[in-house]
Amino acid sequence: MKKITLIFLLLTISSWVNAKTIYVTDNIEVSLRSTASNKGKIIATLPSGTVLTYISKRKGSDYIKVRMKDGRHAFILGNRTINNPTNKIILVKTTAERDKFKQENEELDNELLMLKGDSTAAETNQNLLKAEREKLTQELEDIRYTSTHSIKIKEQRDSLQEQVVQFQKELEQFKLENQTLKANIKLDWFLYGGTAVFFSIILGFLLPKLNWRKRSHTWD
Repeated sequence: MKKITLIFLLLTISSWVNAKTIYVTDNIEVSLRSTASNKGKIIATLPSGTVLTYISKRKGSDYIKVRMKDGRHAFILGNRTINNPTNKIILVKTTAERDKFKQENEELDNELLMLKGDSTAAETNQNLLKAEREKLTQELEDIRYTSTHSIKIKEQRDSLQEQVVQFQKELEQFKLENQTLKANIKLDWFLYGGTAVFFSIILGFLLPKLNWRKRSHTWD
């Protein structure tokens, strides 16, 4: 049993070592059979360009053993295969590559358009940011200017307030002096009036006496 297993493994390894990719010839359909004979059961009919893996070939037989993509083994006439891709496969492959490149080019064009759009948007945003920065710079200058003038205005206001306080003090002093002057004037008029009354009283006493003396002399 071990010998049979070993031989099977060796045959499998040998088949893998000898395996190579072959193609069904162009412009025909080939029958894939279960045995290496034209009497073998047809497993499938392969179109031209079908990819197969070559396994081995029996001596004295035109059939070769191949492996399909699904892993099944079968037999096909060796003269119905070629070692290089058929023109059909090359055309299909080339067309597929062309379509792939075309799609990649379209994707690259779309990416380029998107990048250009992003670049335009970035430039627009940059211009907006630049305008906003200039606006903020101008506002900052205005704030600095206003702040400086506000300080000057405050200093002027404080100075005016001091002058107003000083004027109020001087006004109060002037009012006090005015009141004092008025009081002095009233006092002077009072004194003048009192003196005049006093002299009037004295004259009132003296004049009768003088008249009496004159009459006395006249009588004498």
